[in-house]
Amino acid sequence: MEQLIVAQAKEHFAQGNYQAAKSLFEKAQARYGNALFEVNIKLCLDRLARAAKTVPQSSGLGDDAVSAEQQLIKTQALLEEYYTKYQEAVWRLRKLDQKGEL
Repeated sequence: MEQLIVAQAKEHFAQGNYQAAKSLFEKAQARYGNALFEVNIKLCLDRLARAAKTVPQSSGLGDDAVSAEQQLIKTQALLEEYYTKYQEAVWRLRKLDQKGEL
């Protein structure tokens, strides 16, 4: 069940449905511990805030600013992916430790 909630939350996040992802991460947080999903919820809130802001099409900053923004978005996505993988590994280790398999 826990894997299903987290998997659904990750899927919603990847699809850009940050509100649904946030709700599912909060449900997982209530069930499995506050610290485990704190960053995921923060990322959802950040994405929701970012989506609420509209950037004018002609900002006058040129192609370099657009390229830098695109690189920043890619870097953030990778960071989120790696952090999620880290959290999953920690979760698996805790489960194994609870079962006495470590």
